[in-house]
Amino acid sequence: PTPYPHGPAIIASSLRVRHNVLRHDGVRVLAQALREGGGAPLRVLDLSNNEIGDDGAVALAEVL
Repeated sequence: PTPYPHGPAIIASSLRVRHNVLRHDGVRVLAQALREGGGAPLRVLDLSNNEIGDDGAVALAEVL
């Protein structure tokens, strides 16, 4: 069962989350939402000036 029963979690084509102290655990949640969201493909993802680390980068790489 999907954790988003009321439709796609992400419907935007652009997501800018820069300067938000986002770490690897937050990026894993974001990656899961992107994987399960079923929305339009993301064209822009800006995570600049966060601390996503190697684990966060791997989680994103598996989805994008």
